[in-house]
Amino acid sequence: MKKIESLRIENLRLAEEMAYYYFVVSAVSEDSVVLERFAKPFGMFKEAYDKQNDLYLRHDRKILSQVVQENDAERDKWLRKLRNNVREVVMFGSGEKKAAAEFLSTIIEEYGGAKIPDMRTEEETGVLLNLYEDLQEKYAEKLEVLGLTSVVKSAAKANEEFLEAQNQRTLSDSDYGKGAMEAARPVTLRKYRYFIDWVNVEAELDTAGELTPFIDYMNAKIDEMRRLAGQSPIGSGGGSADDSEGDDDGEASMKFATFHFANGNSQKLKVEVGAPLQAPPTAEGYMWKPEVPEFMPAKNIVFREVKIPVEEFTATFHFINHREDVVRQPAGTPLDIPANTTGCIWQPSIPAKMPAEDTSYYEVLKNSIGGGIGGGEIGGGEIGGGEIGGGAVG
Repeated sequence: MKKIESLRIENLRLAEEMAYYYFVVSAVSEDSVVLERFAKPFGMFKEAYDKQNDLYLRHDRKILSQVVQENDAERDKWLRKLRNNVREVVMFGSGEKKAAAEFLSTIIEEYGGAKIPDMRTEEETGVLLNLYEDLQEKYAEKLEVLGLTSVVKSAAKANEEFLEAQNQRTLSDSDYGKGAMEAARPVTLRKYRYFIDWVNVEAELDTAGELTPFIDYMNAKIDEMRRLAGQSPIGSGGGSADDSEGDDDGEASMKFATFHFANGNSQKLKVEVGAPLQAPPTAEGYMWKPEVPEFMPAKNIVFREVKIPVEEFTATFHFINHREDVVRQPAGTPLDIPANTTGCIWQPSIPAKMPAEDTSYYEVLKNSIGGGIGGGEIGGGEIGGGEIGGGAVG
């Protein structure tokens, strides 16, 4: 008689656990035989899973941090687009548009200009909020002249969405968020086991083999999840769903997590399998490799303290003869500036060190500009990319 084998759900990391539960819900929903015969226990399990999944999506730090990073990149994109459009008109526009662009360029610089992305997160969000409000309320006519009303509106929305995501991540650290997650996990586990036990009881009477395809399908997935969690595969000592508790007692359930620091020291922790794994802090600028799991796997594991990779950025120098010189190096390192063609200077002014963003600089005739243009972001990799203009350059 075939039955669904056991899987130690409590030994999975939260993300793996939610992925497995999602698989079960999908598998049952697509199997009409199982869905009909086990509607009641499956319904109870799915209800518990849906509640936990809702909390998971709203409170899981990893998910929320990814959303915050994506929203941060989005609001920086719109800020660059706004500044690049304005500065492009300052350099190449004329008449009323040029005057409007010069005025808005001054306003943007008063709020921090190119330094905005280097501000602390809270300060940057507040500065952008005030900047966009002033642009839309006080200087709406200037925006209309340059065709940038929709750009500022989109930039303000991106800043608001970042703030909302950041507040949600902060909420996940609250007692409410942690307590709700901790309370939901064991409930879902109990409902899952109740459903599996019911299927296995019915399987004993399944002489026609109606449940065999579903059971084989489930066992294949459980074997995959066992390997992921460092557990033994089915057939090598794993029990059935109704005896998944109580084995591997005592020392057998304890494993070692060893942390090797960059300075040569080591720390060895003896942790119960499935218990939360608390890694020692790293030195500034370092990280643990591999990534430390949320819970102790059913095997000994070794971590090494390594330097966090330094992010590199590109500076592109556009010569007046249409030649380009591209430099790629880490932010904060001395920037090697190519020599100008005789009678030319670089615009905008070039910083001594590589900025923490991709930048572009243009060689122009020294006597062809009036000066006063700066910020280091003309083009910003966006000139010719369908973003300059937007009704701005006249």
